[in-house]
Amino acid sequence: MKPTPMAGRIPTSTGVPIAYAVNRAGIAEIAAYLQHCDAQFVPPLSGRVDIDAYAAKIAGNAERFEAWAGRALVGMVAAYCNDQSRHAGFITSVSVAPARCGEGIATRLLEVCIRHARRAGFSLIRLSVDRGNVAAIRLYERCGFSAGPAPAPRSEISMILDLNEVSERHARL
Repeated sequence: MKPTPMAGRIPTSTGVPIAYAVNRAGIAEIAAYLQHCDAQFVPPLSGRVDIDAYAAKIAGNAERFEAWAGRALVGMVAAYCNDQSRHAGFITSVSVAPARCGEGIATRLLEVCIRHARRAGFSLIRLSVDRGNVAAIRLYERCGFSAGPAPAPRSEISMILDLNEVSERHARL
């Protein structure tokens, strides 16, 4: 049975275990989840994209690494792994429901995404992050990403993970 979104009711860490899945959420579930997490994005996601259209794009084109608490989506990493040359994947979204932050969900989802990209034969994974999102930058660095060159006036920085030169810890993924 396919899980349904529980808009506004994201279970807290007490009593509801996390189950991990790939590409399980539908468009409506992704949109409801992104709306719930909107303020967690820096800057807020709704100020940058139409969330319903973005959810449809993610559902149709991205590999989704998901964390579920019961029937509620509580974490997601969405990555475009459709580069025909298998050179570079692009992580378009990393998020965890506010009530579930600090449980290691984002780290686990990123590790699964990295393992997927490596097994699919990709050489690089890229992502963009707002310079002011220090917590996210630290998370990405812990997962092996490093900052790439970016024009100074931009508020976003590009981060890159070279899958051919990852640390020993990440090589085991």
